[in-house]
Amino acid sequence: MELNFAESEAVKRLERNVQEARENLAESLDDGRIAARRLLRRGRHAVEDCIDRTSLDVRRHPVSFLAFAFAAGAAVGLLFPRIVKRK
Repeated sequence: MELNFAESEAVKRLERNVQEARENLAESLDDGRIAARRLLRRGRHAVEDCIDRTSLDVRRHPVSFLAFAFAAGAAVGLLFPRIVKRK
């Protein structure tokens, strides 16, 4: 079966549209990959900065952080048996 001129043009337009969609999809995937890498890098830097700041604060105010750690441990120690008992 032979295609007439209108059908042939429609097939060519469809092929062009499919090719454009592929190119757009590939471009979007590349953009997403780049954005994900940037986000990961920023997150890593933020975590490193937070660790550095916390470490510095602990060295500057060791007694405060020791009291905080004790209070947090005591709170968990008091709440844990109640949570386990319920289950």
